[in-house]
Amino acid sequence: MLIYKALYKKMMDDLKDAGMWIDWSEQLWESHPEVAKFLIESAKERLDESFPKTYEYFEKMCEENRGKGEICMDEVVYDHMMDWCHAMKRRIEHMESDEYEKKK
Repeated sequence: MLIYKALYKKMMDDLKDAGMWIDWSEQLWESHPEVAKFLIESAKERLDESFPKTYEYFEKMCEENRGKGEICMDEVVYDHMMDWCHAMKRRIEHMESDEYEKKK
């Protein structure tokens, strides 16, 4: 069970940190655009690289244990985590759009 716990907590950390950095970036966009953009790049790295890579390990563990009488953790967390991840990616896309830049 430790393997599930470790991978799950890492995925949650990736999503929480990315969300926090997006929030800060929105607040700093006008006053400190370079820092805001750095935070967005950091969030994108977590959402586009770290989270998916960790999820691959998590999914692999679920596949290996499917049918062995264990609860499939993948089915429990997939929708929630993926919805959260995609919502943050949409926020980043909006912030990087010309429309957002002009608004600020």
